[in-house]
Amino acid sequence: MSVKTQRFIGVTFFLLGLALGLVSDLLASDGAIQHWYQANRTWILSGAGLLILTGIILISISIKKGDQPTTPQKDGAPSHSTITSEDEKFLREQLARHQENRRQLLKQKSIYAAGDEPLHLLNQIAAEEKAIKEIEQQLRK
Repeated sequence: MSVKTQRFIGVTFFLLGLALGLVSDLLASDGAIQHWYQANRTWILSGAGLLILTGIILISISIKKGDQPTTPQKDGAPSHSTITSEDEKFLREQLARHQENRRQLLKQKSIYAAGDEPLHLLNQIAAEEKAIKEIEQQLRK
């Protein structure tokens, strides 16, 4: 399964779990369904929780798979600047730090509903992704 597909399925499960919890709470206010809801509340909320947890796990795994460091590509073009093994080691350490920072920020972002994420969190994630791309470009040289 591709990383994008796995991430999509994870987000779908997560949103389905949230929707199930929300819809069941809304339906519980209806007098005709209230008795049925009270009798089945544990199962409904357990199912919603399981969907949310499954979604979070799939998203986390897809993020981890997508963050694997890429190996420098040899495209045959002459390189104007070469990096020493010491510089490469430093860049790889920096790349790992930025990837871990991004993972932590994405975890923080996951507690918010879609569209309700704080702007500072979105900006930090964008900054980490930019730094990761720049380091990966340097490693490809």
